[in-house]
Amino acid sequence: MTRSYWIGFLKQRGILDFSYLCWRKLISLLVKHRFSRCDDLMLSGSHQINGFKFIKVGKLSAGARFRMEAISVASGETFSPEIVIGYNVSFGSDIHIGCISKISIGDNVLCGSHIAILDHDHGCYAGSEDKQSLPSSSPSSRHLESGSIDIGNNVHIGDFVIILRNVSIGSGSVIGAGSVVTNSIPPDCIAIGNPAKVIKRFDYAAMKWI
Repeated sequence: MTRSYWIGFLKQRGILDFSYLCWRKLISLLVKHRFSRCDDLMLSGSHQINGFKFIKVGKLSAGARFRMEAISVASGETFSPEIVIGYNVSFGSDIHIGCISKISIGDNVLCGSHIAILDHDHGCYAGSEDKQSLPSSSPSSRHLESGSIDIGNNVHIGDFVIILRNVSIGSGSVIGAGSVVTNSIPPDCIAIGNPAKVIKRFDYAAMKWI
């Protein structure tokens, strides 16, 4: 950032906010080197990150109470998680990313606050009888059902969105606030609701959303 930016920041926010920002940047630099790969990181508040060696980051900023977990062992099972985050990815506060399979987030992704991105479920509730979880079992001990999540470039995800396993969100799409993504969303679409459904698409011939 330029010298004029920092001068403007000091004038607008004051020395205390500037000092706090510098402190958070120092913490971010220390955390950055724990990842498998990380080019740039800014953690603006408290954080909980597990499984650093399974996570690759381009350039990421995140707000308070950021929680990201690449889980390799759970419920007596072993997994091979992989989280890949691109460049210029921004999260608000209260984010939870949980991975036992693969979560991929592209470049220039803007996310609001209170978002969950989870590539697994606790338990199996469909399919053959011998694989289904029993109500009498503890939910925390049930088999984890996994599936990958792929979020493309230039995606905008609103507040209070939940993204579940086995879905992709195409590049250029918008997920409206409060949506639950249980099925894949094509590129260049606006989707809202529970479950999230496409309500608009971008028409390149007309150069507008229709």
